Amino acid sequence: MKIVFFFFYLLALSSMMKAQSIAKSYTRLEQKDLYSAHKGFSKKVKRFPAAAAFGLASCYLEPSFRDIDSSLKYLMLAENNWEAMPSKMKLKLNEAGVSKVSVLEMKDSLATLFYERCKDINEADCFDLLMITQPWNKHFEQIKYYRDSLLYIRAVENKSSADIKLLLEVYPDSPFKSKLDALHDQYELNAFVKEGTEQEWVSFIEAHPENRYSEPIQDSLFALFDRNLEYASFIDKYPENRNVNLAWQNLYMLETNYYQPSLLPEFAQSHPDFPDKKRLDADLTLAKMKLYPFKDSLNNDKGYGYINENGNWIIQKRNWFHEPSFFKQGYAVMGSDGLYGVIDKRGVVIVPYEYEEITLLENASILVAQNGLYGVLNRDGSIRHELKYSDVLEVNKNFYALYLSDTIDIYNSNSKTQLDVQCTDMEVFGKGFYKLWHGSNVGLFQDSSDIKLVMCIPTVYDELTLYSKGICLAEYKNSLKLLDFKGALLKDLTYTDVTPVKEGFAIAITAEGQINYLDSKGQKIFDTDFEYFNGVSHKGCFNNGFAIVKKNGVFGIIDTSGMFKVKPRYEQLIYLGGLYGYKNGAHWSTFSMILDTINTGVYESLDALGMGMVLFKQEGKYGVMNDDFKVLLTPSQRSIKRFKDYFVVIPCEDDLSYLYDINGKLISPVGYEKIQPVNEEHLLLSLKNKISYFRLSDGKLIHF
Repeated sequence: MKIVFFFFYLLALSSMMKAQSIAKSYTRLEQKDLYSAHKGFSKKVKRFPAAAAFGLASCYLEPSFRDIDSSLKYLMLAENNWEAMPSKMKLKLNEAGVSKVSVLEMKDSLATLFYERCKDINEADCFDLLMITQPWNKHFEQIKYYRDSLLYIRAVENKSSADIKLLLEVYPDSPFKSKLDALHDQYELNAFVKEGTEQEWVSFIEAHPENRYSEPIQDSLFALFDRNLEYASFIDKYPENRNVNLAWQNLYMLETNYYQPSLLPEFAQSHPDFPDKKRLDADLTLAKMKLYPFKDSLNNDKGYGYINENGNWIIQKRNWFHEPSFFKQGYAVMGSDGLYGVIDKRGVVIVPYEYEEITLLENASILVAQNGLYGVLNRDGSIRHELKYSDVLEVNKNFYALYLSDTIDIYNSNSKTQLDVQCTDMEVFGKGFYKLWHGSNVGLFQDSSDIKLVMCIPTVYDELTLYSKGICLAEYKNSLKLLDFKGALLKDLTYTDVTPVKEGFAIAITAEGQINYLDSKGQKIFDTDFEYFNGVSHKGCFNNGFAIVKKNGVFGIIDTSGMFKVKPRYEQLIYLGGLYGYKNGAHWSTFSMILDTINTGVYESLDALGMGMVLFKQEGKYGVMNDDFKVLLTPSQRSIKRFKDYFVVIPCEDDLSYLYDINGKLISPVGYEKIQPVNEEHLLLSLKNKISYFRLSDGKLIHF
């Protein structure tokens, strides 16, 4: 028993001495006697792997003894054996201030040191190895970011799409994946596109349709054609381009000048493959649709909307739609608070309410005015000519003039090109010909095919008028000449005034007041002794082969041979568009040269209404007859006005207006407080604050 007890005593004593030896090494470590501490720990590392290894790790962590690789090696050994450490050893270490927490703290310190070392080395491989060997490193995400950032930099320097592709396969979850993808696509682009030519772009798109630059390159390809408005060529050449629908829409907009109704059918016929059939069909339907401005009679809102002829709302009423106009070329002028704008048939505001005056021109542009100055807008509402002109004149559909100070700028409506012509005013002379003034002198210019005005007759004449086909009458220093349209002199005239040729005859007035008739070449046709009278230039012209003349102070009628068909015996004689009116004394009567008949009726006044109809007055009341002497409206009316094939009549018995057709038939048994024209095609009818529209083309009444 004594021997056994002595053995255990020696064993315990040995363990105590070894623990004391470990403790002594930690004391030396604390005293910074690193050499002795390292030596002591090294001798005990096999017997006490956890305690001695942690001591060695601590030694290698000291700045003067630093070896972080060795420190990590022994730290991991200590960590792996910590739980198997004898309790008495743990107690001794605790007394030295060492515990498992110390192991974790050292592990964090080493993690930072390894991380900082890789940052100093600045190599992707260092960070990559660190990620493999230290998945527990508290800087793992930063390590990963640094690694991938260095790999990204390497890829940028290598400029190889193949390298980037391999890199993405090895590191699919790289935080630089999006940048690497972009870099890969950039290098693919650089490999194909060197000079940015159209063919390079096409080749790139075909070779790499999935490349992120493929679509922007498609846009660049489209921009080449968009810049020159060559949409049809683009569509034909690149039907698979992602901008082909946009090209179609731009082509549609361009060729129809922003959906101008008159151009839509031609576009539909020229482009049967237009993909947006629904839009085109809707626009064609709207273009044909006549719209009428109305308020909603069921409420008191001030705003207008538009209905079709069947009474259906096409553009809903809006409180800011005031003073509406009828649609013209698909647009309508609309007022609001004293300012005006433009809407289309979808109710979209094309021109905002900013102008004091707006006029829709025949050439499809828009005349605007503000503060007394004029400008011109395109159909999309963009500025064509800024507000700075004193006036704007639409000469015709081909030309318009902008007035500025004492000169005008002339523009071609289709090309928006200013003509290189100096003048002060402009006027249509005939088809393809124009009068241009420079000061008080005028010349003749012709519209050429290359959008120019070519001078035919120099601006030296006092006046130019059309005499007959291909011949103009020129006034020069109080003399008259006949010129052809190239300015060549055809004939000098000795008359003081000459009218244009009508029915083969022109009226010429001598200085003595004698009337002669000339042919289309300016030759006198027959000798006459007819006298001058007021209005002879108009009243004395030939109509249906007859002309009114004056002789010996009274009027008669001659034929084209100069012979009298009605001998001069009337104090006054007028042509009424079929019938003739004559007056002797206080009253008028009528006769017909065609029927060779005299009407015995007596009238206080006569006036031509057109279409062979005559307005006559009897006993202070008005009636209408035709050129067959048939009375269409009895003389019982206070007022009669003709609008195309209809009469607006106010009878003497009331103050209301009624509608009659051209044959004198009453078509509106209900009288209206007011009937007045709103445009060439419609009359506005109002009664008790309600309005209707009467369409003159077919007699349809539109109301809501």
